[in-house]
Amino acid sequence: MLCERRPDAIVVTEAVRDYYGSSNRRELDRLETPEGRLEFQLTTRLLHPHLPATGRDHLAPTGVHEIAEADARDLTRWPGATFAATLALGPFYHLPDPEDRSRALSEIIRVTAPGGLVAIALIPRFTLLRRTLTIPDERARLTDLAFVDALLTRGAYSNPHPGRFTSASSPARRQSPASSAPPGICSTSVAHPPDRLSLSGFAGGPRGR
Repeated sequence: MLCERRPDAIVVTEAVRDYYGSSNRRELDRLETPEGRLEFQLTTRLLHPHLPATGRDHLAPTGVHEIAEADARDLTRWPGATFAATLALGPFYHLPDPEDRSRALSEIIRVTAPGGLVAIALIPRFTLLRRTLTIPDERARLTDLAFVDALLTRGAYSNPHPGRFTSASSPARRQSPASSAPPGICSTSVAHPPDRLSLSGFAGGPRGR
């Protein structure tokens, strides 16, 4: 278990770890569904034009050099300016605390080489609402005004169903990594595919030189 400062953060970390730790086959199956294939195609479509040539090569399975588990808020395993592009395709929506998101962003910027790309995946609040609506035995939660209010006003999503997608955070646009250019980032933008079919949004920008 990763060490945390707050008891509630420990609970979130364990829930996230349990969900992803038991999802190897489930995640592969999900990516083979029409929705999963669409998600993969849209993600690569968004990122491909912005990645350096070496990064584009590494999209293929043969380009994997290392698999490591790490806390997004502590990337000291790698020295500064290690990567030409750093993609955070999950950690940020499992960090409900703004301070934790800030720490993670600082670490991502640190390990990215000057001029490199930083891309961060976010989950829009209405995507989490849509997810709840489309799952029959979770749909009744939309009658819980406290749940809906927490999601739409604070971006706080919780799921009491074991084995399902766990707690998540969807920051408002002004709280997202692209709301303003943080130190070390020369520009930011929020990206969506032209057909507007994305299930997630991306906030990103080039690392300052």
